[in-house]
Amino acid sequence: MAALLLMPTWAMANTFSITNNGKAEDVATIKISFSGLISGNKSAALQSVLDEINQRYVNSKKIYLYLNSDGGNLDSALAMYYALRSTNKQVVTVNQSMVASAATLPYCAGQERIVLKEANFIIHPAQMDSIADKNITPAKLATAQNYIGMYNRMFRNIYQHCTDFSAGEMDKALGSDDNRLYLTSEAALQHKLATGIDDKMVAAPVSYFITD
Repeated sequence: MAALLLMPTWAMANTFSITNNGKAEDVATIKISFSGLISGNKSAALQSVLDEINQRYVNSKKIYLYLNSDGGNLDSALAMYYALRSTNKQVVTVNQSMVASAATLPYCAGQERIVLKEANFIIHPAQMDSIADKNITPAKLATAQNYIGMYNRMFRNIYQHCTDFSAGEMDKALGSDDNRLYLTSEAALQHKLATGIDDKMVAAPVSYFITD
């Protein structure tokens, strides 16, 4: 019989887990489901889950991270990327329905990157919230451009390790929102963003859920 375990809850991040009441040392595979926009709180929630897995399920070998996200905060997404790459488990990231914008960063952290058959990806330039200050100056515009350029470089550096897009193709996609990329599962596989396509989810004795 499965057990529902409530975990600490962050504002805008609900986290809970379901286990089969088996012995922790017998767990080999763990599933995490992450849905919604990426925020600082949800990034911290994922990092907390990864730490718990490393400490409690010491014999586990593989983590499946199912992502369904339109993006969100880029700094928080980068923190997720490094946390996933730093765990001592094999990480398989899975596009469950949509992986867009900042959500492509944690997706790229997987040693294996699976996409469900009808799922899609969106790659586009970094964006900033509109400038609320009515007194816009050239210096403020330059600062905004510098931030956007910094985040676009971050996208380029990570994409070069998880896609086969040329530098020119990446410059075009990240240079204008009009050139954003919409990738089907087949296109993602073709460009090596995904390493495989599946039509079902895995079963695991331990599952975590991170939601809004």
